[in-house]
Amino acid sequence: MEILLKREEGENLSLLATGGTFYVVVLDREQDILFLAKGSQLARAFREQEQRRRQGIDASCPTCDFMLASEGVYCLQRSREFMQGLSRDEAEKTFKEVGLTNVWKEFRAKS
Repeated sequence: MEILLKREEGENLSLLATGGTFYVVVLDREQDILFLAKGSQLARAFREQEQRRRQGIDASCPTCDFMLASEGVYCLQRSREFMQGLSRDEAEKTFKEVGLTNVWKEFRAKS
């Protein structure tokens, strides 16, 4: 999997994404948040968030930043709850509801 953008410790933020494929992003900012989007959209959202930071605009809320910055980014819920608290059927149902029917299987196969 290609890492398009990654910020190490300090800001505790990482992105795993590939251009035309849906992948999972986990942001560790006091709480883990799971995002799903096409890699190109996520990369753009990260870049826009970084630009805001450089311009002195508060970009401390990843949910708000990402929902505003990148159309098609889905914040489902805290990743620990999602990955540990949902059954496979519940997870697949959640993805299906947002139109991402094969993402869960693909993610589980890669992890």
